[in-house]
Amino acid sequence: MNANHKILKEAEALSTPRGKVTLLLKRIVISLGISLLFALFAIIPRLGYFGEADVTVIERHWTGFWRLDVKFNATLSPFLYSFSWLSGYGSPSGAFRTVSVPTYIGGGEFSYPAWRTPADLEDEVMTKVIISEVPINILFNFGVILAVELTKLRRLYFCILGGILGFPIGGPIGAVVGFFVGTLLLIYVIPTIMKSPYGAKIRSFFLGEEAGSYDASRS
Repeated sequence: MNANHKILKEAEALSTPRGKVTLLLKRIVISLGISLLFALFAIIPRLGYFGEADVTVIERHWTGFWRLDVKFNATLSPFLYSFSWLSGYGSPSGAFRTVSVPTYIGGGEFSYPAWRTPADLEDEVMTKVIISEVPINILFNFGVILAVELTKLRRLYFCILGGILGFPIGGPIGAVVGFFVGTLLLIYVIPTIMKSPYGAKIRSFFLGEEAGSYDASRS
């Protein structure tokens, strides 16, 4: 009875203009948080992307700044760089010139630039390539996730998570397979978990439902 009374009070509060605004702000904050988490995943090698670069140092300055000639190719995670894939840039490659900024060791007048190995330079230029794609994908992912939140289709997170985890295993094909594995889990495994006593809190967050209200037909 107390639980039902609490549900009725929450529903009544959300029916007011202030309650609707509060709910919308909550959805926006959740969507922004998930989008930023995806952005963090996106810049991690092998989780967010595969890539390699051929870096040639064409000039070394005594201050530690190096001019570089770069040739690169990369493959981005379809579920973390969704906009990049939709715009035909899921597997970028190309050549450019850039400047490597040194990291200094020591302090004051005794500081000096640290030496950078070929592996250090490769990591540096690949980070530049990847970072350039992150902002637009944050905005796109935010829009997608906000739509999921507003429609309460949080079940889709299982599918998206499957795609994210599949990419490190098998690249883009692994991401697609992971997405379908997540979908199968959602259809055949998750309903059993959701009906268990331990699924009440999971239902509340991921499915936007109260305990006892799970409908397997909506999976």
